[in-house]
Amino acid sequence: MSDASVMQRPILQVIPSRAADAEAYARWCDVQSVSAPTATDSASLCLDALGLGLLMPGEQRVFRLSQHRPARRQRGAKLSELGRACGIQHGPRQILDACAGFGADALTLAALGAEVVCIEANLIVWLLLRDFTDGLLRGPVCWGSSYRMLSGDQDWCCDSPESLHGFDAQETSLAVTATTRWDVIYLDPMFPPSTKSALPNQGLQHLRQLVTSTGPEVEAWLAAALPRARDRVVVKRRRKDPVLAKPTFQISGKTVRFDVYQI
Repeated sequence: MSDASVMQRPILQVIPSRAADAEAYARWCDVQSVSAPTATDSASLCLDALGLGLLMPGEQRVFRLSQHRPARRQRGAKLSELGRACGIQHGPRQILDACAGFGADALTLAALGAEVVCIEANLIVWLLLRDFTDGLLRGPVCWGSSYRMLSGDQDWCCDSPESLHGFDAQETSLAVTATTRWDVIYLDPMFPPSTKSALPNQGLQHLRQLVTSTGPEVEAWLAAALPRARDRVVVKRRRKDPVLAKPTFQISGKTVRFDVYQI
């Protein structure tokens, strides 16, 4: 299973004017002072006048999670395939996004009125996500192994307890513990590369380089999630991917489908 505790500390390049702000990240990153962010041979972070960004090998430009995306998602939020799969039409939902990535679906669900808790095991992705969604979600953004947490491991979060809620504890009606249950547990594993020539957007390309899940790993997540959901588990798959287990029903879009396992 993916485990945040075994990940190497990433480099955080910091320009002099942001040196004081970098102290908040020193616990997780190796901080390096630079005059300007430069590409390295491994994925790294940078903190400059525009905020926290991602530097990928071979890329000259800093990648940033768009500051306009939350507004677009809030304006365009509607009962899409994702919302219907998660049962948003039945009223307020408490949802665990166990494979949060860069938080695109979590922001959509939050815009639809859900209380969303995000878990991300990749340290670089988690730091970017936590920084990006600060104040946008009604729920914490946690760093740790979702499989360990769903399996009831009391030491599931791969750092000291305060990292359960990011840098600072956030007020939420959900007390995230090893025994917490949610209305919906949403599993959106990163798909491996396809044989199609068209590439996904840059964010998804970077995310795919940082995080990829295998079939057996997703099956284990599903098995661990079913006892922890009060209403349903939703698994996002490519439209033509094989079914992991027999779902209660499916909702398909143009390129993906949602397999829904009701409890």
